[in-house]
Amino acid sequence: MAKFSKVANVTEKESVMSDLSHEQAYQYAHDKIRKALLSEKTELNLTDIDLVELPDLLQKLTQVRSLSLSGNQLTSLPNWIGHLTQLRSLDISRNQLIRLPDSLGNLTQLRSINLSHNQLTTLPDSFGQLTQLRALDLSHNQLIDLPDSLGSLLDEVDKTL
Repeated sequence: MAKFSKVANVTEKESVMSDLSHEQAYQYAHDKIRKALLSEKTELNLTDIDLVELPDLLQKLTQVRSLSLSGNQLTSLPNWIGHLTQLRSLDISRNQLIRLPDSLGNLTQLRSINLSHNQLTTLPDSFGQLTQLRALDLSHNQLIDLPDSLGSLLDEVDKTL
């Protein structure tokens, strides 16, 4: 018997998406998250919809294992992102992130994180707690310094700096 993945895909590249205001993009994402909650989706793709902030409803999607927020206009992530402790893959590339919350270190099941094409200058010290991390992309940022807590973790990770 074939096993089907529970995926909520929001990358519908309809011409409508390019015309959405920030409020409409937020509502669109909110509706997709609500549907994902009802259907117990484990993957959520909110790519290229020009979000400037994440809907608070997303924090209730605790079963999510893969989350893509790529290609939006996020400048920061809320602290509650650290409550999504089942996350294995997180893509927040191509945003405008300036900083990351310390709560990111709570995502101890995270195996892959793509932070490329942002405006990060440093990473939180808690980043070293991501001991399951195997893929890390920090390219095209403005990193000045990496926390000491990354030390041995970088030896285990397939990284793009």
